[in-house]
Amino acid sequence: MSGQLKFSAIIGNDEPEPPTLNHNHHPRWVLLLIPILVLVFANFWLWESDSLIFGLPVNLLYHIGFCVLVAAVMLVVVKRAWPPYLDKK
Repeated sequence: MSGQLKFSAIIGNDEPEPPTLNHNHHPRWVLLLIPILVLVFANFWLWESDSLIFGLPVNLLYHIGFCVLVAAVMLVVVKRAWPPYLDKK
């Protein structure tokens, strides 16, 4: 490889290439959260419910709670599974 030029040297990009991905930065539990959240989002068990809680339909309150849950999950994913090399310059 001594006679070959790297593409980054040709275009003048001196930034180091990111390291290869490993499971320490991308744990498997992150991949398990997506199908679980999709199943919870379906809400087929309250589909025909007309009940009101605090004057709001139960399905609306369910989806408000779901949005809060997804926001909390995304916070945990960003804090725990974000690769550190993406923040370095």
